[in-house]
Amino acid sequence: MNIDAKTLGEQYASPIPRDGVFDHGSAGLTKRELFAAMVLQGLAARSELDLDSSRNAIYAVECADDLLAALAKDGA
Repeated sequence: MNIDAKTLGEQYASPIPRDGVFDHGSAGLTKRELFAAMVLQGLAARSELDLDSSRNAIYAVECADDLLAALAKDGA
């Protein structure tokens, strides 16, 4: 299955199985939101970094988008 990065990022990170089928329309964080949150968590853990929240948030979303693009290119 070939999927573009935008569509991949809009999928939910933890879809809920319903009758043995994963429902990608269920509530929760999208893959893009989860990846960005993980980047922010890593940045916050590094105390020597400048904690400019708006700059870090933009960077985290850019990292998430880069990861999604790489996954889409690989066909994940």
